[in-house]
Amino acid sequence: MMTTETNDNSGGTGYSAGNDFTIKPLTTTVDIKLVRRLMATWHTNGLTDSNIRKILLLYFGEPAWMNLDKVYDRNMFGQIAKGMNFHSRHSFIEAILKSTGFGFIWKNKRCYHTEQNLMAFYSPIWHVAKENEVENEQISDENSNENMQNGVGYYNYNNIYIKKNIKKNNSNNVSRSRFAQNGNPGNQFSPEQKARIEAAAKSLIKYIATDQDAYTNIVETINETTLKLMPELYIDKKAACPATMATRQFFNAYLYPYLLEHSERMMKIPTLLGQSCWIKNLIQKDFMQKKISAAVSDIRLYLMQHAAEMIRQNRPISAYEYQDKATEQRFYDVRNKDGTIKQIRIPNEAPPRPSDSAAWNKFAKKWNQ
Repeated sequence: MMTTETNDNSGGTGYSAGNDFTIKPLTTTVDIKLVRRLMATWHTNGLTDSNIRKILLLYFGEPAWMNLDKVYDRNMFGQIAKGMNFHSRHSFIEAILKSTGFGFIWKNKRCYHTEQNLMAFYSPIWHVAKENEVENEQISDENSNENMQNGVGYYNYNNIYIKKNIKKNNSNNVSRSRFAQNGNPGNQFSPEQKARIEAAAKSLIKYIATDQDAYTNIVETINETTLKLMPELYIDKKAACPATMATRQFFNAYLYPYLLEHSERMMKIPTLLGQSCWIKNLIQKDFMQKKISAAVSDIRLYLMQHAAEMIRQNRPISAYEYQDKATEQRFYDVRNKDGTIKQIRIPNEAPPRPSDSAAWNKFAKKWNQ
């Protein structure tokens, strides 16, 4: 881990102007491995060593160029380009658009992600995306975007979610187009057939996630693979049927579309037990192992973009709280009435947080259930 500091008059924690306001980063620690992966990606995307150094400074945070929402808005693009010695404002924005890891706010969500459409960008070290903002690589689940944006599955680590709106990448577009064909080009499924197939796919995944034998044969195997590829992922071993973030991403973004695409094969197997045996054999195939690796890459990228969420993966004391490895400071999250998340510090002497609804009473020095 490494600690980030800013050169300002706020004690290294933020930026102050005339003592009227202070902005602070969400975290002062960043995993150096994540930073190295980011830099490697930037280099692959065509950034020069000189530009990588400049972009890295913006990623760690240059609060003098941020607004009060802790984002770099378009009104400051010219000043940033000049202050960092880019050739032009255009060359600066061109470099930013190649910089995986930042969040982007677009003028029009439906338009192409171009220089003209870019309203602002931000570092996930400083800013949490709001509901009306669109991030660089956004992943959503059945319960809207909040589980991914506020720590995937933090409010329900042990569920495998089925997405209502699957991210429209190329592979999923193919899945949907084939799902629309009943094995023959031009033959569309009826709405009733589509509903029946989707219900069958969801029932199968629910069965795999909850039946002990199916869970052991399938989910545990996938958990082992994802943890081997990314050991820093959290899994609550005391839970009945836990799953890592990457395991849930595999089920949501890869297996569920596959079931829709190959619905004819799935529907020919009459029982959930038989279907689960088919899945057990299927995940051993090389192409499906690559899909599991892709799910891990999705989560790795997400955590690279959201350094604060990486901290939420570290839960050595309780499944209901997390800890910054560098400072050993303990935290838990509570949801405000407006849907935003508030981070609460836990004193070192406090016992482990007993549940996801427990609140620390600093006066009584105990957990209130």
